[in-house]
Amino acid sequence: MKAPTPIQTEKIQLLLILRNRSLFNAHYSFFETNLAITNVAALAAYPVGTDHAITTYLFSKGTHGGWCRNPNTMETRVGMFDTNLSTRTRDLTDGSSNTIAMGEGATGGIFPLCEGQGCTVPASPAAPARQAWIIAQPNSTAFKPAFGVFGSILGSTIDPLNKVPVSETFIDDGALTDCSAATHVTSNFRSYHEGGVQFLLGDGSARMISENLDRGVFNALGTHGGGEVVGEF
Repeated sequence: MKAPTPIQTEKIQLLLILRNRSLFNAHYSFFETNLAITNVAALAAYPVGTDHAITTYLFSKGTHGGWCRNPNTMETRVGMFDTNLSTRTRDLTDGSSNTIAMGEGATGGIFPLCEGQGCTVPASPAAPARQAWIIAQPNSTAFKPAFGVFGSILGSTIDPLNKVPVSETFIDDGALTDCSAATHVTSNFRSYHEGGVQFLLGDGSARMISENLDRGVFNALGTHGGGEVVGEF
C-alpha cells in the first residue's frame, strides 16, 4: 500500500526556506529588529500567548481566497505559502524582493470580522479578528458552527490593505476540489500603523507597504510566479 502524502503546513514551509540562510543573510538582523518594534502596537489587543497563542503575522497565500487540496491549480495567483504547497527559493520567479512572504494581521475589537470575501458588514454576533498559531487549522464548514467566525494564519492580497471589517477565513468543505469556489474566504492583511502594513519579503527584507498602493501592484506582490513587472513600490 502506498503511504499517504503528508500535509505540509505553512510553518514547516517557512522552516525549510530559512534553512537556506544565504537568502536571509543580508536582511535577517534587520528583520528580527523590525518585528520586535512593529509587534508592539499589534499586541495592544491580544497579547501573544493568550487565547490559543494569538499571532499577529500572516503567511501570504497569494492573490486569491481559495482553498483546495491542490493550490497549484490557481497557477499564477499562488503565493509563497499554502496548505499542501511546496515553494523553493528558485520558484520565486517574480523576484524574491518582489514577493510577499508574510504580513501583519492585527487583532482586537477595532478589527471586527465579517463573513465572505470582500464583506463590508461586521458579523453578528461580533467577533474580533484573531488567529492562533497553535491551532493553525483554518475555519471550515465542520468547525464554524462550534467556533463561529475566525481568521487564520494565512492572508491574501485579494482584499485591500487595512480593510475593516476584516474578511474571515473559511474553507467550504464541499468545494475542496475547487480552489476558485466563491464560497472560500481568506483574511486580508491589516495593522495598527496609520496608512500601511509591514511586510516580510522573499529576500528577507521588511518594509512598510502603503494602503494606497495600486491594487494591481499589490496583487502582483502577492504572487511568486505571476510574471508581472512590479517596478518601484
